[in-house]
Amino acid sequence: DVIVTMEVLTHVADQPAFVSKLANTLKPGGLLMLATQNRFVLERSSEVAPQAPGQIRRWVDHRELRSLLAADFNIIELSSVFPNWGHKGILRVVNSPKLNALCANVVARSTLDALKERFFLGHTLMALARRRS
Repeated sequence: DVIVTMEVLTHVADQPAFVSKLANTLKPGGLLMLATQNRFVLERSSEVAPQAPGQIRRWVDHRELRSLLAADFNIIELSSVFPNWGHKGILRVVNSPKLNALCANVVARSTLDALKERFFLGHTLMALARRRS
């Protein structure tokens, strides 16, 4: 009925085969709840340790995740969580403490964080999808 996979996709060599296996394990109409690291954010973070020898690290962005799921699933929701990660490139501006403090005078911090999540600027991508019949 339901499969939950948390932070696994990144460490799988053949991601399309993994997603297909998840779909084949679910009954038609079954739900997939998937969380994975957001490549866009993690590539712009100085807090990520270098890849260890032999470690599989294949981060995806929201477009790639949507494409991976599209073959077997109807996506119900795709979003991101845990904004304020990453401080390189555009995220240096978006996550600037000074800029965020200034914005908080006009817009609630929770609203600002929700906007970042909506635009896939959170550390983790979250997908809820239903297996096609």
